[in-house]
Amino acid sequence: MTEQILKVLALGAGYAAVGMAATGSALGTGYAGQAAVGAWKKCYQQGKAAPFLLLALVGAPLSQTIYSMSIMMIILLLVLWSGLLFFLVFDVIVCSACYLSSVFIWFCIRRFCV
Repeated sequence: MTEQILKVLALGAGYAAVGMAATGSALGTGYAGQAAVGAWKKCYQQGKAAPFLLLALVGAPLSQTIYSMSIMMIILLLVLWSGLLFFLVFDVIVCSACYLSSVFIWFCIRRFCV
């Protein structure tokens, strides 16, 4: 494989992996926001003050995009320096785990806040 093709594959796989993690973060944040609004509504109906901590829980899935972007940068450097395509597979697996983690955070927030 030529060096130019390797660079294109490395960049494409890295950006696709971060895109998957960002999609998971977007889904997680959207659903967590809906759960927070539902929890606030329930608190106001019961005459209680709404907990401000729910805002922090809504933003929790966004951290997965930051993690996957950091991992992508490290792995892209490893691929471009060493030429091993194994790291691309590792990048996609790790960023897929970030995607699943974001969806899991959404599930937990939705299950326990509403």
